[in-house]
Amino acid sequence: MNPDQELGCGKRFKKPRPIGRGESRIDLKVVEKERQEMLENFVSGK
Repeated sequence: MNPDQELGCGKRFKKPRPIGRGESRIDLKVVEKERQEMLENFVSGK
């Protein structure tokens, strides 16, 4: 496992999102789900 890769992955998701739009909560859930899937793929894939 490359620590730099992991760090880059985390950085991309920690980017703050504008809040106040109607879909912001759904976006957050989708991002969280994608993050979880990516993590699982990363762990099982490498």
